[in-house]
Amino acid sequence: MLNLFGLLLSTTVAPWISTLFPILRIAFVIILILCSLSIIVLVLMQDETAMGGTNAISGASESFYSQNKGNTREGRLKRFTIACASTILVVTVLYFLSYIIYAG
Repeated sequence: MLNLFGLLLSTTVAPWISTLFPILRIAFVIILILCSLSIIVLVLMQDETAMGGTNAISGASESFYSQNKGNTREGRLKRFTIACASTILVVTVLYFLSYIIYAG
């Protein structure tokens, strides 16, 4: 058990880590900037919905348009926004994991 802690706390890193991780961190930052700018643009392009989630509360019937909302421009924008937000989450976690593994 102590040997495992010694490996985790050792200051020497493999050569491939010292060459690859700084490049990965730069790539992660670029991806984060691009996704952040994309989310800003996508949110500004989306229309403001007046109804919001009140149909779910009031029990109003769904129209053909609201059932096929995913195929419209607003549906695609929403889907791309969710994809960019998910990418930001994953890349941020990977960035900080790479920072913990190699703090150089």
